[in-house]
Amino acid sequence: MAIQLDSVKDGDEFPHRLVVIHGTCTTKDAKKLQAFVNGAKFGEPVHIVEDGRFKATVELTKHENSIELKPVGGDDNDVCKVKLEYKRPQNKYGKKVRLVYLVAGDHDGSFQQPKSYDEKNVDNSCESGVKRVETMGKIIQFALAEMLLRENILPVRATFDLMDDVVVYKAKKNMDQLHAMSGNELFDFFNKQLDKDLEYTDKSGYDIINIAVMSFTRFDSKDKKVKAHTALGGGNLGLFGGGSLYAWPEKTDEIPKAFYHIEGVPENEVFDDSHGRGKRWALNSTTIGAVLHELGHCLSLPHIRDIEANQTKMSIMIRGFDYLSRLFVCAESGKAFDRDDEPRWDRNAAVRLAFHPFIRPKSTFPKFSDPSLADRMSKVHLKEATDRAAANAKRQVEWYDEEKVEGGKKINVDGKTINLKDSPCTFYADEVDRMVVYSAAGIRHAGIYFGGEAAAHIEFLDDDPPKCIVYKKTDELRELIGEKSKDDKMTVYAMDNDAVMFKGSAK
Repeated sequence: MAIQLDSVKDGDEFPHRLVVIHGTCTTKDAKKLQAFVNGAKFGEPVHIVEDGRFKATVELTKHENSIELKPVGGDDNDVCKVKLEYKRPQNKYGKKVRLVYLVAGDHDGSFQQPKSYDEKNVDNSCESGVKRVETMGKIIQFALAEMLLRENILPVRATFDLMDDVVVYKAKKNMDQLHAMSGNELFDFFNKQLDKDLEYTDKSGYDIINIAVMSFTRFDSKDKKVKAHTALGGGNLGLFGGGSLYAWPEKTDEIPKAFYHIEGVPENEVFDDSHGRGKRWALNSTTIGAVLHELGHCLSLPHIRDIEANQTKMSIMIRGFDYLSRLFVCAESGKAFDRDDEPRWDRNAAVRLAFHPFIRPKSTFPKFSDPSLADRMSKVHLKEATDRAAANAKRQVEWYDEEKVEGGKKINVDGKTINLKDSPCTFYADEVDRMVVYSAAGIRHAGIYFGGEAAAHIEFLDDDPPKCIVYKKTDELRELIGEKSKDDKMTVYAMDNDAVMFKGSAK
């Protein structure tokens, strides 16, 4: 067959409408590939790089979808057909992510764009901005699932449940007032306002995370400053400047072009947030990638300590988000890149996501997922990640043998008896010179952080995770991990089998 698919197979089910199909095309002289969804052409043809690799983006419009891929200029014998199914995310805890389009109280919600776009009557209305935010939501929903799949932790694809409609929210301040506020002030203001004005299913705990984009971000060409801009995430809010909305795709069939577009960012007209690369594809990659990065913070994911960064330099939680585009295309500015250079979740982040209450699917966890899914990612990276996790457990932990928990009520550590409390999750660090973690539900993940950054972690993916972890002594643990600074507090962030997150610090 002229087209070989690598990332999907017939009958695959997806919890997100957006799907990127990886494959190889061997049709002679083929330079581009056209995708069809349920008989209708989907977007413009996508590029085929020199070694025949391609990535074709499609949107699943109904439960069962017929996808066809055809080389431009090829005959009917070259057509590849596959059936893919869409099923809304079935998260175990019913939590959701909501998209919000923020409008200044005295404004119509239109966003800034280059003068040349105005001259061409390109739509920058509130309605267009809402569509662009909606498409961005589909992009990050897919990206989270795709990168999590490659870590081979879950038996199924999993991602957050995205609410159907973008909420247009009129701020209780005018444009000038909002422009006078710092990023932190804007975050605090909208965090309080959205919490007050938008409904939540459970006021005792956030069941909805808001991803909010500010339409009133403006670049002042005279003083070369951008107003009402930030990228901050935490708790139940991710807040972002909308200075790049003009470049974001309005429709899903525009996504490949948006991440391949070599047009430069107009100097002194709009804010260039492309991480110094000055191209429209890079602007989209960094700014949409930043949304996913900050959503990661809302989902309890930290930055990565330098210790771990050398092994996970493409992590979304470092600067891998600058390269989000690589999940959708095979080349940047015409130059192909290797799949190992694509962005990913570092292993610490991936395990936390897999068991997180906003992500964890209803399906139960096997000891390991379907081996066929392992072919969808870099096997070298997966082996490094799992080997490293196993090595970390041996280095960090004194024991996690369940038999040492006497009657489920007490343990003996360094000759001292620690009585385990009835509360579901508890840390014990005051009684002995080491951290002791306990959860009656069983511990799935425990990460060691310094200064709020992840330095190492251990994971338990089997059916019966341990209820108690006794770490090695504090000074020894610092040395084993390679942490040289004595100033930053060492903290363990853990997640148990009931998706309860808890933390505790060493003495």
